[in-house]
Order: sequence, then structure tokens, then C-alpha cells
Amino acid sequence: GRGSEEASHTPAQTSIVIMSAIRLISGFRRDHGSQSVTGDGSADKLKNRWKICGRVVRVLAALAVVVAIVLLGGRQITAKCQIVKNLDYIGPTDDVAYTIMADSISHGRGINVNYVGEFHHPYPRDITHRENHWPPFMGYSIAPMFWLYGQTAYAARLPAIFYGSIGLPLATALLTYALSRRGYAAIAAGLLIMATTPLYQHSLRTMSDVPTAMLVTG
Repeated sequence: GRGSEEASHTPAQTSIVIMSAIRLISGFRRDHGSQSVTGDGSADKLKNRWKICGRVVRVLAALAVVVAIVLLGGRQITAKCQIVKNLDYIGPTDDVAYTIMADSISHGRGINVNYVGEFHHPYPRDITHRENHWPPFMGYSIAPMFWLYGQTAYAARLPAIFYGSIGLPLATALLTYALSRRGYAAIAAGLLIMATTPLYQHSLRTMSDVPTAMLVTG
């Protein structure tokens, strides 16, 4: 009989022990949580503030890089436009190929061209050679300039001038900033691109070298 009573009380006693343990654990967590809020909570808040400040500084640094490159690139665009504004010819054969493609696009004929590239023999406009077209990015860049300013050599050079003065330097600066997280390094990289003589010269032509470098860098 006594054994049966002990057995009958075992589940109740077990439940009491479990409930007591739960209460102790809950009380410990509550006390520990209150201590962390009053004790280490200020440190956590300070860390969060520093993180927010760091993010703001990084955003401001990136914006400073963009503003610096755009302002300096704008001055270079003005100088380049002064150089090419009185030129009435496009340039060598490769330059002309992109311009002819832009002319076809601006007239709604797509990227078809009406000449055979190997011999540069012209054909009527209704005879096209689609396989002879060059990479179309530059052609599609020049076509809007033809719509806005007419089909002139000056208008054909405007996209390359923009890509060489702002597009490629900005892409280089942002890539440098993404790798280094230093605004001065990013601005210096962009300025080096602006000051590179071959890139400066190529940005005065209707070629795709500078735009391709910009797209790869970006």
C-alpha cells in the first residue's frame, strides 16, 4: 500500500519539480534580460549608432565621388566639344561604319548597312547586308544625337565624348570605391582615366573602344 502511494505521488511530484524548474529558468532569463538592457544595452545602442554612421559616411563618400567625377567630366566635355565642333568629317573607315549604322537606325532601317565591308562598295539602300554591321551599341548611341542635332560629324562624336569624359571615369571610380572603400582613391582613379592620352584621343572618335571599356568596367 505504501509503495502504491509513493507511486501515485510520483507524477505529481515530478510535475511540481518540472514547474519549479521552469519558473526558475524564466526568472533567470527575465533577470538576465533586464541586466543586459540596463548594463550592456547602452553598448549595443552605441554599436548600432556607429554602424548607422558608417553607412551614412559610405553613402556620402560615394555621392562625393559621383559629384566630383561628373563636375570634372563636364568641364572636359566642354573642352572636347570645342575641339570637334568645327570638324566636318567623321574619320577613318571604322569610324564611318558606326556612323552609317547610326544613320540606318535613325531612319528606322535597323542595323542593316548598304555596303560590302571588305570592298566598301556602296549599294542602293534597298540592298542591305545585315551581316556586315558592327557591334550595335555605338550605333544606337549616335542615332539619338542625329535625331536631336541632325546628321553631322559633331553630333556623331557626342556619345563617345560623354562616355570618355564621364561614363568610363565614373565607372572606374565606382569600381575603385567598391574595392577600397576610399573616396580619394576612387576620385584619383577617375582622374587618371580622364588624363590618359590614348583614352582622351579615342573619345573624340565614333569608335566603340571607350564605350566597351566603360561597359566592362561597370
